[in-house]
Amino acid sequence: MTGDTVPVKWRGVAWGALSACSSSLFVVFVRGVLGDLDPSDLVLWRFALAAPLAWLFVARRPGLAAGRPLFWTGTLFSVVAWAGFAALDRLPVALYIVIISTYPAMVAVGGRLLGRRAHPRTWWGIGLGLAGVVLLVTQRSDDQPLVITGVILVVLNAALYAAYILWSEVRMRSGVDGLVAMTWSLTGSLAGALVLVVPSGGTVPAGPGVGWGLA
Repeated sequence: MTGDTVPVKWRGVAWGALSACSSSLFVVFVRGVLGDLDPSDLVLWRFALAAPLAWLFVARRPGLAAGRPLFWTGTLFSVVAWAGFAALDRLPVALYIVIISTYPAMVAVGGRLLGRRAHPRTWWGIGLGLAGVVLLVTQRSDDQPLVITGVILVVLNAALYAAYILWSEVRMRSGVDGLVAMTWSLTGSLAGALVLVVPSGGTVPAGPGVGWGLA
């Protein structure tokens, strides 16, 4: 192996592909639920279901305290989720997915500002991706008007998600169980969601369609 060669971690690639697929499907389900719940209510119920379930899986695992720093990154993720849901409430799903795809570029730029070097091929790939985003956004059909508030929210969503990724990397200690870290992050997200829902007072979801969307 040469000095410039970085080994490919295929398990990480597989998890990344699965995450991308699930995120794409997730926004489709969420779009159908937003007619019954406000974005802040949806954030609350999402993490109110996910956090206790995650604790059931890790309750007997050793080293639970090691993942505690991820609690605070989770509070940021609750805002990430709110911005995403609020943007989806105003934009078509396809346009949302196109614009949110700018977050890898933001991660790369943020990493560079933090002193992390990226391979030139990474920048070429990001440049091509951003060019595709510009082309798709500018060639949208007239029957899908561009809602400026929605665009601002999805750009904010992408920027906050990039910040969340970079902050999580800093807070993630070497050797911390991934499930433990995720559980603490979900707990922090639930805490943040409880604050976000205060202005609206909260809404109880009703109907099987809402249940599927939350799942």
